[in-house]
Amino acid sequence: MMRIRLEISIQRIIAAIITMVASICYVLSTSLSLKFAVALPVMLFLGLFVRIKVLWKWMDVVAFLISSIISLTILQLETGSIINDLGMNKLVLNWFLVLCIFLFVLIITGKVRITCIISSVVLFLLGFVDALVIAFRGNQISINDIYSVRTALSVVGNYKFMVNPMFIFAIVIFIGYFMCLYKVKFATEKIEGLRFVSIPIILILALVIINNIQQYQVATWGNKGCTSNGVFLEWILEARDLHIKEPENYSNEYVESTLNDYIGDEVNARTPNIIVVMSEAYSDLNVLGQLETSEEVMPNFNKLCKESIHGYALSSVFGGNTAVSEWEFLTGSSMAYMPAGSVAYQQYVREGDNSLVSLLKNRGYDTIAMHPYLASGWNRSKVYKSLGFGRTMFLDDFKQEKLVRGYVSDEEFYEAIISQFESKKKDTPLFVFGISMQNHGGYVNESFESTVKATNLSQEYGDLNQYLSLIHITDEALPTLIDYFENYEEDTVIVFFGDHQPNLNNDFYQEVAGDVEFDKYKIPFFIWSNFASEEKDMGLTSINFLSTIMLEEANMEMPPYYHFLSEVKKEIPAMHAYGYYDGVSYQNVDKMSALNSEMIKKYWLLQYANVFGNFEKSRLFN
Repeated sequence: MMRIRLEISIQRIIAAIITMVASICYVLSTSLSLKFAVALPVMLFLGLFVRIKVLWKWMDVVAFLISSIISLTILQLETGSIINDLGMNKLVLNWFLVLCIFLFVLIITGKVRITCIISSVVLFLLGFVDALVIAFRGNQISINDIYSVRTALSVVGNYKFMVNPMFIFAIVIFIGYFMCLYKVKFATEKIEGLRFVSIPIILILALVIINNIQQYQVATWGNKGCTSNGVFLEWILEARDLHIKEPENYSNEYVESTLNDYIGDEVNARTPNIIVVMSEAYSDLNVLGQLETSEEVMPNFNKLCKESIHGYALSSVFGGNTAVSEWEFLTGSSMAYMPAGSVAYQQYVREGDNSLVSLLKNRGYDTIAMHPYLASGWNRSKVYKSLGFGRTMFLDDFKQEKLVRGYVSDEEFYEAIISQFESKKKDTPLFVFGISMQNHGGYVNESFESTVKATNLSQEYGDLNQYLSLIHITDEALPTLIDYFENYEEDTVIVFFGDHQPNLNNDFYQEVAGDVEFDKYKIPFFIWSNFASEEKDMGLTSINFLSTIMLEEANMEMPPYYHFLSEVKKEIPAMHAYGYYDGVSYQNVDKMSALNSEMIKKYWLLQYANVFGNFEKSRLFN
């Protein structure tokens, strides 16, 4: 069937010994299992010493299948996971998906060797990109990330790729695999029969995959998609869930009759100025575990909490995807019901959509959206117009005189907010929605000197210290904003919260929080006003409820939909893309529809009406 010949030389033996010793030493210096040290010498032994000639042409098929399995193994290793962890069923489904790629390339090329080379390179590059995204953001590529490429490219230069030990082995095994492929002489360059049957084989594999994926769910929580489902199966599951089905019993009549039960009776409703500061990557890392620092990180924030409404809110994202938090706050919608990895700003926002913006405009507010970075990010220039903002300010509209790591500082950002009030129309309330940029991810800027350091950890984490120092700079700038409005002549409310936690060195999270994922989605917030200064601890809520809390606590007029959200909040105080908090404990669920709660089901129905229905400008939502 095949002829195997050994090719031995002193140079090759020395190279093999050096490589074997180096691989064993490397494995022992990392957390990897010793079995990884074996894989490298085996691949290099085959590549250096063995030349294989396939005599029987149908053994080419075996080599073809082995090549696809090796490519899948390398892909999984690049993302920090092992195919053994998938279980047999998921492993087979992932392999079938890889086989479909190999067979598709075979149809085009008609040559086994060329097919193996092209397919393996494509899969390796996919794994490489996935590994980059995991390193930068903390979770794997999502099908919906295709909409975010331009935004990602605008900030990628501020990140430093931290190499995963498994990624190193994936690269070396890939090199060894190619050496082996070079040494294999196939019986025939073309297998016309296999090429001919590739299409029906692909169709059969596709049917098997479709019939078997219904039992599995997307597992984006804690970057478990790669390890739990496998890279390709996770993507297929996400693609399956892209279609958003109309809720059961949905109708315009049901929406209207339901919301009419939540018409409020506001007395002496206020119309204060509103400032919302969504602070980039702002978080209190003490929620993860005890963290001692060389100086207090956020003393001004903590002081403000004692004279305002405050607490923690669950974000639906970690390490990135800021626009998700924006959408949840502005619309009162929850990512619990949306496809995994989706970004409404790029997929679902339509002209005239209901939001806090349209609500306030109906109350006579002027509205401004401010973000000291590129207008193209997350499609904001178009989205802000669709939501109804009267004016927008992006990077070119800022002075850019006070920069931190090349970004507009929070101090300059707050000064720009203040300037809007110095020129506002008198007796016309103003709503300013601002997203800062100073603390954006990529905490490896070598020209930035960290002034705050963690002091109780087993090692020094440079990215952690840089992040803590940036949060401290934000905290030092907070009085700029608060002091100005404390004596401002008009009633003013300031809502301050983070969009998500930062993606830092994974060893830090393991040391402080262990495997607990829930706390990585908590961000702090306060709602301060210059007409009420009593402290109120809200405990744990979520970003989709923050705008409702603001309207309630400021005694502002609310439409029925926001009264409904207030009722949902009483039953389920916090909910996000991965689960919910019922006031006692957190429950991690794959789908919020799995909850046995009529209120939650009603929430999805009304959210569907708000996002996808025909209720633009309706008094029920505005």
